[in-house]
Amino acid sequence: MAMWLNLLNGLVIVPQEVVIGLGTFLKQFHPSHATQYIQYMGQYVRITAELAYGVYDPQILLDDPASEVLKSAFWLMYFCRFMGAPKSLVDSCLPPSLVAMLQM
Repeated sequence: MAMWLNLLNGLVIVPQEVVIGLGTFLKQFHPSHATQYIQYMGQYVRITAELAYGVYDPQILLDDPASEVLKSAFWLMYFCRFMGAPKSLVDSCLPPSLVAMLQM
């Protein structure tokens, strides 16, 4: 996974460290908090796809790999993998075609 860069401030953020930090923080609370976070992020991905592209169309997303939708979906999948979230939860939060496209 590549690093996120903020060229204006010279800030480099390594996503693995952010995922581990957020995951560790959420593990301090009841497991339902992590589940709710995953569901909210899935909702964000679906709404962003609808707003950006009108109707969700995975082919459009393939043409724009830097889109917010892909970054958010990849973040969510990586977070779920780290947290050990059940595959059924991930599948219920993201459209199946988007999950398939990100696993390519």
